[in-house]
Amino acid sequence: MTIKKTVRATSLPGVHPGLMERIREAEKAELEGEAPRKVDGPQKIVRPPMDATTTDRLDQVRTIGLIQPALHQGVDPRDDLAEMQVFLPGTNLDEAWDNLSESQKVRAGATERFRLELETALRRGAAEWTAPHQIGGRLDARNLDRLLDNLKAELAAYRHLLADDAFAVLTTFVEQTRDLVNQCLRVNAIAGVEAPALYDILRDWVQKLVYQELVSRERAMGDRGLRRVCANVELADQAYLRLKRRQDFSPRQQLLMRLVHVHQDIGYTAYAARKSYRGTKLHRAYGARIFTDEINRYRALFTFKELEEARFAVATHSAEELPFQQARLLGLTRAVDHLAPLTPHRVYSAFEPIGGALPYLERMLVKVEARDWDGLVAERRALAGFLIEAKVPTPLRDDLLAAFRPFERLADPVDLGDLGGQVVGIDYDWQENPGALTARVALDPFAQRYQVLFDCQQDQLLRLAKAAGVTVEALRTAKRVSFQLQGHGALVIQRV
Repeated sequence: MTIKKTVRATSLPGVHPGLMERIREAEKAELEGEAPRKVDGPQKIVRPPMDATTTDRLDQVRTIGLIQPALHQGVDPRDDLAEMQVFLPGTNLDEAWDNLSESQKVRAGATERFRLELETALRRGAAEWTAPHQIGGRLDARNLDRLLDNLKAELAAYRHLLADDAFAVLTTFVEQTRDLVNQCLRVNAIAGVEAPALYDILRDWVQKLVYQELVSRERAMGDRGLRRVCANVELADQAYLRLKRRQDFSPRQQLLMRLVHVHQDIGYTAYAARKSYRGTKLHRAYGARIFTDEINRYRALFTFKELEEARFAVATHSAEELPFQQARLLGLTRAVDHLAPLTPHRVYSAFEPIGGALPYLERMLVKVEARDWDGLVAERRALAGFLIEAKVPTPLRDDLLAAFRPFERLADPVDLGDLGGQVVGIDYDWQENPGALTARVALDPFAQRYQVLFDCQQDQLLRLAKAAGVTVEALRTAKRVSFQLQGHGALVIQRV
């Protein structure tokens, strides 16, 4: 038996070498997510887009990752990629959630898209800006000042996106982080770090805080933006002030704590947590996956052991155990996070000085008590119209409307009763045996009355109370209440 060799066609005309080169350039550009270089004349090489007019063809195009703007000059292909519905397009995830497998719920987070979506959102939203300094060389006081100038210049590019109070909070965070790094340098807690590496890290933190603020506004399921993160940072810093008398204290621990706080709620930016209230229950898992993907960005500053400790803190930041003695970073992260309903910078407090807003809130309280969710949504729309007429700045108006608890999306009312106010001081048992963090809370009649309308993670504090054996009545009325699990430290709330 004779097996014939493959016969190659020799009668077809050859392809011009210049044309082949342009084909290769176009294919390389597509693989790198760039638009093919525009070539004038009859040999212009642009692959035609697939027909996406039918549902089946659209699903196929989405599956293999082809998008039309990638094939046209002057359009950034990442824009459409960032806006794609990446999991069960057209499906109400709140309604479908119970029917999803655990692996599907994890996949619904689409955490691998975090960097794409962050960069796309900030590129679209930011104003043009130029860094005033080139950062190079070793990390010293002079480079820290230049670094701060650059960060403030970038902050100015986001100024129009943020409410006045949020912008002030973020500016304070940047300035205090710079001071903390300077303190680390003075005591040699940081060594061998180049200035450009630190600049990249701090830029990353600023960008993530701005992005979380924008996503929180888009989600409209409670404030999970930069105010929330920076409030945690402020309370943790107060605890670390009490630790300075310990020999094992280092300002480096505070810097690592900031890394944790920037990332602990970043899971709310995952796709399922943005689109579904039920999906927010997995925000810790989503956040841990995002942090794992981002972890290499911080190896120039932190050790492997420190980053593993931070990763575990991000993944378990709302757990009830407070191991101050065994793992200080972990214990402080959790303790501060449990104080979420009482932290500074609560956005809904901005309703109080707005004349004419309180009657809307009163009517909304009636709707919540009657569990009339349709009526509640109607009142919220009416409130939105009132805020426009009252000329409340758009960023603040959007933040206020996004702070409400999403009752119409299956969220249950959580009322902390008399426990409404703000933490005005933190005491920390520096001996840590087993340790206790005491939060002094100044009660606020406005918060006591209206906090039930807003999502400030009140349910997390209720879970802590249940785990620690504290009754709901004691939580709502007791002057002093202590939450402590056996063998661990305590969180104490003291009304003042």
